[in-house]
Amino acid sequence: MLRNNKILLLLIILLVSGKLSFAGMNSDLIEAAKRGDLDNVKILLQKDALPNTRDDDGFSPLYYAVSAGNEDIVKLLINAGADVNMRYKDDTTVLMEAAIKGYGNIAMKIIHAGANTNARDSDEKTALIYAVKNGRNDIVKMIVNKGVNVNASDNRGRTPLMYAAEYGYSDLIKLLVSKGANIKAKDNEDKTALTLAKENEHAEAVKLIEKLIRKNEH
Repeated sequence: MLRNNKILLLLIILLVSGKLSFAGMNSDLIEAAKRGDLDNVKILLQKDALPNTRDDDGFSPLYYAVSAGNEDIVKLLINAGADVNMRYKDDTTVLMEAAIKGYGNIAMKIIHAGANTNARDSDEKTALIYAVKNGRNDIVKMIVNKGVNVNASDNRGRTPLMYAAEYGYSDLIKLLVSKGANIKAKDNEDKTALTLAKENEHAEAVKLIEKLIRKNEH
């Protein structure tokens, strides 16, 4: 009986130590991704550290790699099974983070890995809206070419086209309209793309939008 108890105790100790060791590896993977330590990320994944583990703030190794613009680690984590549709603070995604930071190559990798390009955060903003707001023509093109809803509005009723007009991005205005953006749509304050372009004194954008409105009326 005493011997059986000792064996049971030993098994419990081994099980607990194994779990602690595994948890330690997951924590190390997050830290390695934060530091941009590609070699350690490789080693830890080979030891079966979980690519979808989260830290106390709810962030994953992939999130940190995307946020830092580390393409090699992003590719490695995605190939290891990292979830590109995981949600983070304020319901954001790694594609939104790539759009905000302007990392085109990383956005392409995330999209090719199956990212939901229509996902919305807690403000109802999409990755497309963030890409437009930051003037990232390359990322905008990638996303619209996936067939997203270009008229999806955020909690202010603002569409990607409205943000393009607000910031005076003429190239993006042309692109979004060519993909079906509603040029006469109104936000929660009854403002249109034209209104926003005028308010922010973007003369070129104003002329372009007026021309596009006339064209659509014929």
